[in-house]
Amino acid sequence: QVFCTSSNLCRHGHPQAFGFHPTNGPKLVSGLFRLSCPLLCEAIDEYEGEGGVRQLSDWVRTSKDRNVPGSDNTGTRNNNNKEENKPGWKQEGYQTANAIQSQLRYELTTEEDRQSKLVSRLGEYNAAAFLGSGVAGIPPGQTYN
Repeated sequence: QVFCTSSNLCRHGHPQAFGFHPTNGPKLVSGLFRLSCPLLCEAIDEYEGEGGVRQLSDWVRTSKDRNVPGSDNTGTRNNNNKEENKPGWKQEGYQTANAIQSQLRYELTTEEDRQSKLVSRLGEYNAAAFLGSGVAGIPPGQTYN
């Protein structure tokens, strides 16, 4: 069940992306957004086929914060060494994106949805994992591969 579309159309006249409601369609959907522009889909397919997801995941996992003001290139921003054990800005950004996706998925569902559609189909443990998952249904803090 589509709950939103992008306001800008691609040059083919299609919305660039759709937002899918997690529980209002014929099946549960953990990935809330799908590209719909043929050019975007083709470009992403090509990128993925060339190992782009692995490259991006590896980049997110690296600890180097290059070309970032205040960075000491150890994976943390230099703040009088108080943040030595915190992840770098890339990991923080990825974790924030996952948290936003999880929050959005939760806010789109009602208590009735959570009980009648999620818990009844998935069980309590998997329903909680479904609601708590991040981008594309990936567990929080985990990159794609």
